[in-house]
Amino acid sequence: MSVRAHPRRFNRQMNPTAQSQSVDLHYDEALMRRVVRAYWRRMVGPWLLMAIAFLGVPFGIACLRGDRSWLVGAFGTGLAVVVLLAASIYRAHLRHAMNRVKRLNGGAVTLHISDDGVRFVSATSQAQLAWREIVELWQYRDFWVLLVDRNQPLTLPLRNLDEWARRALEMHLRAAGARLRDRR
Repeated sequence: MSVRAHPRRFNRQMNPTAQSQSVDLHYDEALMRRVVRAYWRRMVGPWLLMAIAFLGVPFGIACLRGDRSWLVGAFGTGLAVVVLLAASIYRAHLRHAMNRVKRLNGGAVTLHISDDGVRFVSATSQAQLAWREIVELWQYRDFWVLLVDRNQPLTLPLRNLDEWARRALEMHLRAAGARLRDRR
């Protein structure tokens, strides 16, 4: 169902006088740490657990038996590489998120929601996305994550996002075919 095909329904459900809205969003380091942790758990967590089980169980059993063969060394090395790789992925995402917050000069971004898509405007840059470019929305208790690509998340802090904006985002994303996932 297209939002453009039902403008009266859109107006009645959201806001009787406007089809677009601007919202000021505020980012801080504590929020971004929670976002990176949630994103990392979602993207790396299941694979990390499987790799640790696949490598850790035989490694642990072999060590308990007293085995000191090359196979034990290979399992131990593989286990160490997996853990270090997961930690480095987390650290890289965290560093990137912290640098983004620092570049925002105060953490303020204006979100413009319209029938065509969303636009983020800060003092240093701007980005515009059509609704069809957003493939997924992860809904957490105090923030939402818009996924443009598997490795390109955009964070929306909910403390400034009113009910109208939340419902408008959900409705536009559903109409565009994006997946909405409640992670609360």
